[in-house]
Amino acid sequence: ITYVGVILLYVIRDWRDYLSTPKPTSKSQAVSRKVSPIIPLFLAALSAVYLSVRMWLCSQEDGVSDGLGESRLIRKTEVPLSMIPFGLYWLLSVQVIWLKYFELLFLPSWFSCEYAYNCLPMVDNFSDARLPFVGLMYLCVIPLFVASVIAFFSRRDSRLLISLVWIAAPLAPASHIFITVGTLVAERLLYTPSVGLSLLIAQAWDN
Repeated sequence: ITYVGVILLYVIRDWRDYLSTPKPTSKSQAVSRKVSPIIPLFLAALSAVYLSVRMWLCSQEDGVSDGLGESRLIRKTEVPLSMIPFGLYWLLSVQVIWLKYFELLFLPSWFSCEYAYNCLPMVDNFSDARLPFVGLMYLCVIPLFVASVIAFFSRRDSRLLISLVWIAAPLAPASHIFITVGTLVAERLLYTPSVGLSLLIAQAWDN
């Protein structure tokens, strides 16, 4: 599912290049300009079909999608988040999941082949000891993102922003925000974001 985010990056990049390309001066350039948008459009359509089929599979028999919480494809022991009603505790539980991804990516120490069976408990009270660490995570991420945007617009330096996008975009489809996900946490979803982390480390070393 992370490659849906990668495909989105590819589509945006190709369309940016397409729109910024000067008008063709020869017949071959004109043909190339007409053909160049086809691949990103095909990939975007393929991603849309995949997401549609995924949502359909997670729907009830009457075709009305109530998410994985009402689906026979998953159990509470596998994705407890899908059983929590949308609200403050649901949002805080999502933040704890993001915190776990942040820990696995930047401070990998403990690993697990499976995060089911309450391996990562959901938030059910405001005294949860993990919530302050969620705040610390945002204290790290937000200044870094602001610095990347400032660097992009002031110096036209997109290296930092590209690194962060390579981390965030592949994880976005698995963030439990945009679509229903059948995996609570999975370390395999960090393979592609680790590219962004490698770019981030290289920039820090270079500077």
